[in-house]
Amino acid sequence: MDGEAESWVNNSLRNQTAFVWEDEVPVSLACRNRITPNGVGISVVYIPNEYHRKGYASACVAAISEYFINKGYKYCFLFTDFANPTSNHIY
Repeated sequence: MDGEAESWVNNSLRNQTAFVWEDEVPVSLACRNRITPNGVGISVVYIPNEYHRKGYASACVAAISEYFINKGYKYCFLFTDFANPTSNHIY
């Protein structure tokens, strides 16, 4: 990973704008985007091809949602591409 990418990852993890789901190795990434007084937006869910269809995206989004609900937010809202049936099914 180049220095710019590594810096983005470190800053995003520290600022809680990106979250990594691991199963011995990183298998999914999702980002927090907008925060409202009552809710948190989640988007940019990424799973490398070799980890597709194993439930990692669902687990990652569920864990992030639970994390923010436990921090006092009332709900999470998710963004997806209507043309992507997999992400629409997960959300």
